[in-house]
This record gives sequence, structure tokens and C-alpha cells, in this order.
Amino acid sequence: MQGAERTELDALVQAKMRAGEVFGIRLFWDGADVGGEFLVFPSCEVVFSPTMDRVKLGPRTTDVSWYLARILPVFAGRDDVDLDSWIWRETA
Repeated sequence: MQGAERTELDALVQAKMRAGEVFGIRLFWDGADVGGEFLVFPSCEVVFSPTMDRVKLGPRTTDVSWYLARILPVFAGRDDVDLDSWIWRETA
């Protein structure tokens, strides 16, 4: 996501956060059929579900490092975001 698209998304996210709304975003990684949904709460907690062509290490194990390598840099270096912690849970 670049330029105007990123600016529009940032504006929409800020408006939803100011309104105290829970909202979801579905994203795909460029050049891959991999994606998922992000659910964002007014508390700033974000839940990510890798639902589209999930990257796996084995039949029932998600490649967490693949996702973290692509998600965490989005938050790094932003003045308006403080990433305190993350938790990954595998469910069957």
C-alpha cells in the first residue's frame, strides 16, 4: 500500500479510533495470495487472523515468523503507535 491509499487508510483508522468504534480490515500481501483480517478495538488491541492461504511450517502449525516479519515493521518508527506486546495463539 502506497501514497494515497495509505493516507486514506490512515485517515479512516484515525476516524474510527476517535469514534470509539470496533472495526475490521482485510488485507492481502502484495505478490502473494496470503492475507487475513485485523480486528481493531477502541482499547487499541488488535486481533489478527491469518485466514487466506495461511503460511504454515507444518500441517497444523502457522509460520509465525513469516507474519511477524511483515506486520511488525508497519508499526516501527511511527510516532502515533506504541507496540507494547504481542501474543500468538494457535487454535484448532
